Amino acid sequence: MHTHRVAVKLYLREGARLDPREAVAVFHGFIRDRRLEGEIPVDVADYSHMHRGPGVVLVCHAADLALDELDGRRGLLYRRKRDPIEAGFEGRLLQAARSALGVARMLEREPALEGRARFSGRELVVRAYDRLLAPNTSATFADAKPVLDAVSRRLWPGAAVEIAHLADPAECFAVRLVSSEDAEVATLLARLDRA
Repeated sequence: MHTHRVAVKLYLREGARLDPREAVAVFHGFIRDRRLEGEIPVDVADYSHMHRGPGVVLVCHAADLALDELDGRRGLLYRRKRDPIEAGFEGRLLQAARSALGVARMLEREPALEGRARFSGRELVVRAYDRLLAPNTSATFADAKPVLDAVSRRLWPGAAVEIAHLADPAECFAVRLVSSEDAEVATLLARLDRA
């Protein structure tokens, strides 16, 4: 898969009561304090009034971050828009996962959110926002599967991981990874940073 438009979504833990509107001030703080390493943040857009919408979006030069509900579940979406430094699909996926986990960890530690931002470390969705280079077909899934397996082993070594193709032809290419291990976000981030 040759697309650079790779996205990773992490979901809030069951019972987390984080309102997307709370992210507006937090995301503005990320801009003001230059807390996003390697990103040039531009603006914050609040779409939290939309049912199952994009929520609150932190627009950056190379990627967007959103506390969204587009698939009916609230979570943190990291979506790459421009070419990352890493080459190949595995490098791009690792970069997107690392960035998503890094921001999730920042939100979990954010004092203003008082612990309401808690992300599950057992499930994530990977999307490719490029219908030309990554159509939502079984062939694309077969092409991506070895990389998804390799990244799963890094995130959850020794755990059973189900990788399911979300094969809706009306949607962009997407897969859901669900592990038998529910690790903390900090643990997953450390595992990616090790190698």
